[in-house]
Amino acid sequence: MTINASAIAGNIPMLRPVTTRPDFWTVFGSGVNIGAVTAGPVSNQFHLPITGTDSVTGYATTALGTIYGGSPTYEIQGISNASPATTDYPTYFTSSIDTVSDPIVKGARQLNHGCLFQDISASNPQSQLYVGISSTNALATPITSQYWEIDTILPADLDLQGGYPGLGKFWIIAEFKTGAWFDPGSSTYKQAVGDYRFKVGLTGISGVNQWNVICDDDANGRNNSTIPELMVPPYNTPAYKYFDWADPDQAVYLGVRTKVKIYYKRPVGGTADLNTGRLRVDIKQYGYDGFTLCNIAGNQQLCGQINLPLTRLFFGSNYHSATKPNNTIIESLQIYNNPSTDLLNRLFCS
Repeated sequence: MTINASAIAGNIPMLRPVTTRPDFWTVFGSGVNIGAVTAGPVSNQFHLPITGTDSVTGYATTALGTIYGGSPTYEIQGISNASPATTDYPTYFTSSIDTVSDPIVKGARQLNHGCLFQDISASNPQSQLYVGISSTNALATPITSQYWEIDTILPADLDLQGGYPGLGKFWIIAEFKTGAWFDPGSSTYKQAVGDYRFKVGLTGISGVNQWNVICDDDANGRNNSTIPELMVPPYNTPAYKYFDWADPDQAVYLGVRTKVKIYYKRPVGGTADLNTGRLRVDIKQYGYDGFTLCNIAGNQQLCGQINLPLTRLFFGSNYHSATKPNNTIIESLQIYNNPSTDLLNRLFCS
């Protein structure tokens, strides 16, 4: 396990509210809807588009195109063993936008999606809120720095024990991958071939649920024979980890509303630049003190071996979850593109 000294957790002062509006914000108010299920293009995937304008925040889902360029995919994405995966939906997967009596924002609804794990043969079934940026082309607007804020509810019966030897299973609140690798053989960009990933969530270690953040090269391009740079040690070994921090000192309260704040800044100088990249993750469970899970500001590699751009965002992925039904609930998602230092100070203190 590689740990940066700056990742030690500390308390967050809860000060004043943020007045600057995000570039995208949804609380799944009326007007936001889940569309019909479709298959592919990967045979074991299905897709449920999310469209419309949020009646509470006023943001249309098309606002994501203003941030990322073009028409990025915004959907619930599911993965199973079936081919086509639509065979398993909705029998083994759930998805809905539900009205709640006590939402974080008045009038809001909850996005609820998940897998019925005990009824499905897939080894790694998953369901997630997905923002896919550019399927066959390079990024129209490369991500240089972004702040994401997710309000979720951790399942009260979440069981993260008994997974890998010496470790438990994991529950991903947010995950981000690079991609858009240029394939000279077909003269196209491949969104799903990347060289860097970071994920934030929970893991079970020695019978204890712990907050966890990982940066590694497991972005669907590792050990890919078509990419020579990723076929040499240590990048041809399973999931080469740049950073792995599980916090044994901060309690995990299940069944509780949880706010996760994430800021990522891409290193200006690419792979060799260990100084200008930034990654900060703050956790706030309602009714309990907030804390900083990690705050990387130097001495860590925050982009991949061949410096591919960030292309895929996953929120609330119940990949490798418990052997019982587990639904992910997301109440709010905010995205700030290229936030200023002053805005970040206010966002992390609010």
